[in-house]
Amino acid sequence: MTLLQIENLDKSYRITDRRVPILQNLNLALSAGERLALVGPSGCGKSSLLQIVAGLDRADGGRVRLGEVELGALDARALALLRRRELGIVFQFFNLFSSLTLLDNVLLPGRLERAPARPLRARAEALLERVGLAAKRGARTGELSGGEMQRAALCRALLLKPKLLLADEPTGNLDSENRRRVYQLLRDLSREEGCAVLLATHDAEAAAWTDRGLAMRDGRVAPA
Repeated sequence: MTLLQIENLDKSYRITDRRVPILQNLNLALSAGERLALVGPSGCGKSSLLQIVAGLDRADGGRVRLGEVELGALDARALALLRRRELGIVFQFFNLFSSLTLLDNVLLPGRLERAPARPLRARAEALLERVGLAAKRGARTGELSGGEMQRAALCRALLLKPKLLLADEPTGNLDSENRRRVYQLLRDLSREEGCAVLLATHDAEAAAWTDRGLAMRDGRVAPA
């Protein structure tokens, strides 16, 4: 079943007196439970595409559908609810709260949704265990490395069992062992829970852990 459908997507940005195209007539489909890697250099449009799919930016033309919902038809409040309930998002800025422990940062989306506390905590602790952070659950962000914050942000994004995970360079700060741990978690959860994954990365190794890879260049995609 198709979960994400992107049709004829265009996006450009104005720089001084000219417009620079970022995405050009881009088409892409992603099925429930499928893992797709977008592989390409900086500036090719990967992050812009994820921002539009997340409803954090608007396309100039084309259509993005998540299930039966067309994102372009939603207002800001509806998009915020969609992000919280249907999407998991890991962008390059982790946005962890320094006043909270690592565990409380991971639990935050569930508390906003007023999810039952006991299963919510069990889910958070299980995710932290799977990425090697169980011993750090009580640490504050100032005590964490960049790689640890990156893995915590991933756990937070996965807490409410999203239909679609959007991940922008989710292993950029990780060593090889922890990259493999994250890729294995994404593979397992896509199979166990049907979570689709749209992964943007420079890392060619990531494509080996996904169902398919697409090379992204100049705002277009092609088989990797």
